[in-house]
Amino acid sequence: MLPHWTDPIPVILSSLNFGIVLGMRLSLLLITAGCLAAQTNDSPARAVTDPGVVTTRQAITPAGVPAIFQGRVYGVDFGATESEIWVQTATHIWRLDWRQNKVLDRFAHEGRAGIASLRFHAASSRALAASVTKDNEVRFSAAAPGSHEVTQKEAGKFLAGAMAIAGNTAALPLIYDNKLAVFDAASGKLTASIKTEIAPFGAALSADGKTAWVSNWGGRVPKPADLTAPTGYKPGADHVVVTPKGSAASGTLVRIDLEKQAVTDSVAVNPHPMALAWDTARNRLYVASGNHDTVQVIDTATKRLLATHRLRWLSDGAVIGSKAFVQEMRAHWREKLGYKRAKGAYEAEEDPEFCMLRPLRGE
Repeated sequence: MLPHWTDPIPVILSSLNFGIVLGMRLSLLLITAGCLAAQTNDSPARAVTDPGVVTTRQAITPAGVPAIFQGRVYGVDFGATESEIWVQTATHIWRLDWRQNKVLDRFAHEGRAGIASLRFHAASSRALAASVTKDNEVRFSAAAPGSHEVTQKEAGKFLAGAMAIAGNTAALPLIYDNKLAVFDAASGKLTASIKTEIAPFGAALSADGKTAWVSNWGGRVPKPADLTAPTGYKPGADHVVVTPKGSAASGTLVRIDLEKQAVTDSVAVNPHPMALAWDTARNRLYVASGNHDTVQVIDTATKRLLATHRLRWLSDGAVIGSKAFVQEMRAHWREKLGYKRAKGAYEAEEDPEFCMLRPLRGE
């Protein structure tokens, strides 16, 4: 199954030229296919004989060098060198030389993968990952060249979200448990488990590893007068705030003091907030809300919502960030995309430092 082209994939490039890219694979495309030609279970392929059918007459062209795996790709991160990447699929963790399309290591993990639950820890030269066993136990593991070990059992239940790493701190949202699991990245051991709001998905950490922001798919905890619906059929299932039509009505971000192990602030955003990108130097937190096709901007100093930007319908992607970052992306892709206009970056009215390659629709 191909990943949907609007899946948010935020990337912070540097502290000076900052930005995020949504809906575009700028340097490397990791895709999946059900039936692949000239592929074995031991190595990804560069192409497929039949890429399948894309509905509504859309066309998909890989941006960059494809590495095609059997089954879904759940997590990816660059490794110790420019050519090394770590990939988590449904059943394995891979170390890959993407330039040569060569598998360097492959380790089986028990059960199923978490959602974007793999990150590379540069200090220990290991990839940290979360998976879920057949008994629905979240496990934390570390993979290095030639070795793989489970470092923490029983970290949570059922489902793990998008991991963040800063220094020697790793933060893993536990979606079912409504908690943020905090690990010592060097040892891979659990150091804290902190209550969030409902269904935490993504995490972002400050450089010193003392503060985390977490996106909550299910939003805030309901109040007595709220209209709610259960998230499942089991007794004790969470209830979430819904509209009269039954769709989600709440999404939140919470700020967590990791030293005090407590939530200090909650900010309301669009329902189903997902990926986060935090520009700590400018106190800007960007959150992609998948159910609304929006990118929202939070001032992390004042803990308030600054702006909401809608992605264009059937967009070919969005590049947003500093003016220098947007100009760099425009120059990189101008020949391929055929931009003829002279203007390279559009400034947001409410925040001149916030620019975009194409105008987004504000709210």
